Formats: sequence, C-alpha cells, structure tokens
Amino acid sequence: APGFALFASALGGGDSFFGWKRRGRGESGLADRSLRGKEVEDCATSIDSGGWTLVRHSPGSGHWGPWDDNLMGTASYGVPGDHSSQHDWTVSWKHPKQMLFALGDCSQWLIAEPNEVNGDEYENAMRWIVKSSAHESPYQAKWYNRAANYEDPWVSVHDHSPTSVLYGEAGTYWNTALKNQHGGANVYIRNSAPDCALSIDGGNWTLVRHTKGFGGWGPWEDNLMGSASYGTPGNWSSPHDWTVPWTQATEFLFSYVDCSQWLIAKQTEVNGENYAFAARWVVRSSAYDAPYQAKWFNRERNAEDPWVSVHDHDPKSMLYGEAGTTWHML
Repeated sequence: APGFALFASALGGGDSFFGWKRRGRGESGLADRSLRGKEVEDCATSIDSGGWTLVRHSPGSGHWGPWDDNLMGTASYGVPGDHSSQHDWTVSWKHPKQMLFALGDCSQWLIAEPNEVNGDEYENAMRWIVKSSAHESPYQAKWYNRAANYEDPWVSVHDHSPTSVLYGEAGTYWNTALKNQHGGANVYIRNSAPDCALSIDGGNWTLVRHTKGFGGWGPWEDNLMGSASYGTPGNWSSPHDWTVPWTQATEFLFSYVDCSQWLIAKQTEVNGENYAFAARWVVRSSAYDAPYQAKWFNRERNAEDPWVSVHDHDPKSMLYGEAGTTWHML
C-alpha cells in the first residue's frame, strides 16, 4: 500500500498513513502578499497547488513546435519566453516528477507522470492521467506515441481527438485548431508532487503522524491520543515512521499518501471509548460525501487498536493501525 498520513483538526502541540490536524478557525497563519503588474498572469502556475516551471511553448497560431525529442526534454529551441509568447520556444529539462499540459487560457489541462507520456511506444492505448480539467481523480485516455511518427506523442484530455489535444510536435499542422483558438499550448514540469490531502474538505490540516509505505504500522502505542513522539518529523512522503504529540484534536483526517482512500472522523468516534466491531460515525470519506457509519475496533487489550477503515473493518480500506503490527498492510 502507499504510505499513510494522519491529520488532525484544532490540535495543540506539536503517515503508512498520514495524520493531519486542522487548524482552528480562530488561529492565525502566514500569508504571502504580492502585487500584480500589468503582465498577463499565467493561469497554469497555480493548478494543483502550483510548483510548476514552464519549459515549452507553442504559440496560438501556426503549427506545433518544430522540436522532435519525443518530450524527453533534450531539445532547446528559440529564445525562452513566457506562456503567451508569439514564437515557439523550449528549454531542456531532466527527470521531472510530473508534467502539466495546458492551453494558454487553461480551459483544458492535464497532469501526467512522464512514463505515461513517453515511457514506451503505444498506439491508441490507454494512458494514466493524474487529474485534468475534466476529472479530479486519476483516469485513462487513449493517446499515441509511435516510433515512426515524428509528431508523436499526442497528449489529450480525452481519447485522441482534435477537440482535446494539448500536445504534438515536429512542426505538424495536425490538431492545431484548439491551441490556436485558446492562446497556444504550454508544457510545465515539477520535481515533486504536493501533499494531496492538504486540500481535502477545504483544507487547513496539519500533518502529525506518518507511516512509511512498507513494513508494519508505526511503532507508537498511544491509542491515537497524541501522546507519542517518535522519529524525526518529516513530511507526507518520508521514508521513515514519525509522529509528533498533539492535544485537543476535534477532527482527524486519515489518508493514503496518494489520497486514493481517506476519511474524516471526530476524535470521540475514534478513541472516545472502547468498542469491538461497532458502528462509528464518519464525517465524510473518499467513498461518501455525507456522514455514514463503518464498523471499527478499539479494544482495551489490543495494542494495535484503533483500527480505522473507510468501510466496515476491511484490509482493503484500512487507514490506521499502530503498535508495529503487520496486520492489514495491503
């Protein structure tokens, strides 16, 4: 399974799984302030929490860019400009974590891992998309990356179609109408992905506990009361187990690192009393937008409890365990 993180809401002090807490509404936070000049803002730089660097641009007229490097980042062409330049340009890059393809006006965009774009050769084949202007969750679309076709790869929001193509190359004139109607097309890269859990349910979460993506559950044994301190505090993708103490948590967010499964629950539903395979209230989850109940365990004599899962106690949806147990590690 991917790692886990625990987040908590309204914690004082201070993932497997990640644990986050949510800051109380009365607490203050830091804010960046900036003034916007007369230049046109690049709408794509804030997509999916930002962190993007623009590396390739085709203008809103003419053919696709003349480079032919199969989106490997080896080409260098033209004078580097910005997202609205009137000329083709690209700079070289190496080993990005993710790629963002976007029309100049951001009316259509998608995020994909590099190996889905050019990791192998394929023809009208399903490729995974992390998220896009059409879908918030991962999905697949049919693209092309043929060895004998210089214009490939063709990258599109939906199955290959002129109405959703965001990338082509080698100066081809095919499928250019969309980019020319929407201010051109741009390619961005970033070297790390943001913590997807931080924006769940309006955000304001603080990460307090992390179990790495291999081995047993974290070694702490505090029944999720926030009294344990272990390891060097890291982040949502740390390769080691860690936790910091907290007090007065009102809500917990339990989530896999990739946010494929998550749930929010009140602290009292998790460890307010002892129970065995009993229905506990979930505020909302990756499975349901409205409150519902799932059967969990929090037995007094079982060090690995509480067991917290999206559905009734089930290894396939287990988001939390402790005391180093190796049970339910799918």
